[in-house]
Amino acid sequence: MNTKMKMLAVLVLSCLVSSASAQQTIKRKGNTSSTSAKSKTVTSNRRRTSGNAHSRVNDDYIVEDSVAVEVDDEPAGTTYLMELSMASGFKLYGRKYADYVDNADAQKDLAKDLQECKNAKTGCLTNHKGIYVYGGNGYNSNGLNSDMKDALSYCNKNKFTVNDVAVTDVGWWCVVYENTLYKGNVPEDCKKALDGFAKNNEKILSISISENGNYAIVTDSHYEASNSFDSKILGQAIERYGRIRSVCITNRGILVTCANGIYFWDVPSNVIDKLQKRNGTPTLVRYTDSGTYMAFDGDGFQAFYM
Repeated sequence: MNTKMKMLAVLVLSCLVSSASAQQTIKRKGNTSSTSAKSKTVTSNRRRTSGNAHSRVNDDYIVEDSVAVEVDDEPAGTTYLMELSMASGFKLYGRKYADYVDNADAQKDLAKDLQECKNAKTGCLTNHKGIYVYGGNGYNSNGLNSDMKDALSYCNKNKFTVNDVAVTDVGWWCVVYENTLYKGNVPEDCKKALDGFAKNNEKILSISISENGNYAIVTDSHYEASNSFDSKILGQAIERYGRIRSVCITNRGILVTCANGIYFWDVPSNVIDKLQKRNGTPTLVRYTDSGTYMAFDGDGFQAFYM
């Protein structure tokens, strides 16, 4: 995709914003640029490598094969902006693509345990790691490093409420707890943002870090993203569907779960297609560019493909 086409895509996206929700709009916090994370454009040239066949677990047991695909410019099978809905009527709006490759490990044990959990409220997954948090500080995980497991154990033993978690395969991780506190290994600008929110006593609702070091944070009064495109999506999500409950960013896309719907951009079609079949109102959706995902509301609803 040439520069003119990319500029046109951003312009079209800027124009397709509906009127603001009656709920209070979250304020965007100051400068959203970052020197420590690479900016993510609407579509970036990326190469995908082949992967092995994986068994997945959600409502049934599925085997899907990965194949080698090279992605240049606009992803093949990318859709235009569209408004969809889950079986419950919960709205879905954005753009999905079909040319993803499933390079993720099958999280069989984590998925099996999650099927028995009735109050999962947050979580995160990568191609090789996974975690979900239930109740105030209970958790189940796979593949996490010892520092992150120690942080989660610390919260559990001290009965601290875990607000959110983030993890990547390249080593970034974060555990936000007791509203303003956190432990983790995060990009420098992300650390500055978290410290600033804590100093202002803002409740940190959601944090997401991508493999390439981009980040997004949502508090009870602000949001911040490490690049202008993700910041634009966050703002448009609020105007269309009200207050943000959680955010998920990857190297390729972003998904924002709001009070009245989900706003997404360049998310694998498998994630959106499976959400359409589910009956619920999630407060959190986390996904990977491989098409795996988890969705919770903390009160009985859960959907996942891992």
